[in-house]
Amino acid sequence: DTTKKAEVDTTKKAEVDTTKKAEVDTAKKVEIAKMAVGTSTIEAKVKKVEKKTADVKKTTVKIEKIVEKTEKKTNTDKKEATIAKVEKAEKKTTDVKKTAVKVEKTVEVAKKTEKKADTDKNKAKIAKEEVPKPKGKQVKSTQYVDRSTLVVYVWDDQYEDGDSITLVFNGKTVLKDYRLTKMKKDIVLKLIPNQENILAMYATSKGTRGSNSAKIEYRNNKGKRVIRKMVSSKEKYSYIKFKLKDSERKSEANSLH
Repeated sequence: DTTKKAEVDTTKKAEVDTTKKAEVDTAKKVEIAKMAVGTSTIEAKVKKVEKKTADVKKTTVKIEKIVEKTEKKTNTDKKEATIAKVEKAEKKTTDVKKTAVKVEKTVEVAKKTEKKADTDKNKAKIAKEEVPKPKGKQVKSTQYVDRSTLVVYVWDDQYEDGDSITLVFNGKTVLKDYRLTKMKKDIVLKLIPNQENILAMYATSKGTRGSNSAKIEYRNNKGKRVIRKMVSSKEKYSYIKFKLKDSERKSEANSLH
């Protein structure tokens, strides 16, 4: 019995040891399997990370290309914007120059207009001053004529020494600053009835020989040719009075009726 008991115990012990050994082996196998699974997972994760890193690198390269392209475009746009600004500034400068030229022309026209106005004013002043108030020297007595339209001739009968005269008839200039020559100059005068018509001669430029002298020719009421000498200087002028003959005045009055 003791032997059998010992054998049984030995058998049980052997079984227990075998069971424990199997459990230990199984645990080791499980651990190894776990380690293998962990390694595979890590490798997979590493591959996944590496793939993501490669994708990130590709994306980074794309971004860098886009940035480079954007920078180039930005630089081009900046250059174009600068060129546009320069062109705009040049156009503005050109416009300013054109405006300045227009202003200068306007000023020039204004100056010319002002100068012309001054000239016209001076002419008007001179014309006003030329209206005679007879107080010079009368040539002979009042001359009677039988036509309301009177033609007179004026010339220099002596030396052509540069005498210039102005003739004023009834307050209006009929010959201005005329240089006398030996050629007769004709002037048509319209006489006003019932009054004395005054033809005055003023010296505007003195010749080389003394006072200005001129010959005046016309026809009187008898149809006779009359020549008178008129002498003028800066200090005085000479004048002739013309008057229509009564018969002429009556005939003109009758023609009006």
